[in-house]
Amino acid sequence: MKIEGELEDFPDEETFVRFCKQSYGWSRRNALGAMQDFLDVKVKARYNLI
Repeated sequence: MKIEGELEDFPDEETFVRFCKQSYGWSRRNALGAMQDFLDVKVKARYNLI
């Protein structure tokens, strides 16, 4: 399924991990977990599941 809109503009994995490391000092694992959580919330919100 392709989701159009803001989700398509979400940064790639490496950019997001680098941002989290520089801004918050997070590990790669924590950054990837946060990225997945954020994408899950955006998808659910788009389809009014939350």
